[in-house]
Amino acid sequence: MTKKYLLSAFMLTTTLATAVQATELNPYVGAGYTFADAGYGSGFDALAESKHHAGFISAGVRPHQNWGVEAFYQLSKDEDKTFGNMLNTETGFQAAGVDVLGYVPVHDKVDLIGTVGLGYYWFKADYSGVLAGSEKENNLGWRIGAGAQYHMTDNVSVRGMVRYVNLHDSRADVVDDLTDVSVGVYWHF
Repeated sequence: MTKKYLLSAFMLTTTLATAVQATELNPYVGAGYTFADAGYGSGFDALAESKHHAGFISAGVRPHQNWGVEAFYQLSKDEDKTFGNMLNTETGFQAAGVDVLGYVPVHDKVDLIGTVGLGYYWFKADYSGVLAGSEKENNLGWRIGAGAQYHMTDNVSVRGMVRYVNLHDSRADVVDDLTDVSVGVYWHF
């Protein structure tokens, strides 16, 4: 099921990027790896793994050299935490959202980047052992980030980013925030 969502999202982003290619929007698509560290509340960090490995795809436009807009989808690998034969937890997440990017060209091949945006996050945890069951939590969170992009060619760039995601709201959330570090390759049309 997840593979179908990933393939559909990739096809949609590629189709949209191709459709706007004829304009001066400077469309692009990207893919990469993210290491995410979840900040759990309510003592949940003792029961579940907080460190997650994830992949992402994105599509965006850069109509001006100093700003752009980008949509993303992110899917983490399920991570296990085991306490002998007593308890095993498996946690993971998915996310989708939109960021506004500000670019500061510092060289003809290098841009510094700042981002702000919104993301919707779906978290799940499965338990087995002395406790059995599953929990889900869905949160809308604001994102802020910084990074740099190196243009290898006119059509290919490499980007590194660090982001903070605030997921805490007035409810008794299990996941309060997320900090992630990502690296990706981007194809510009």
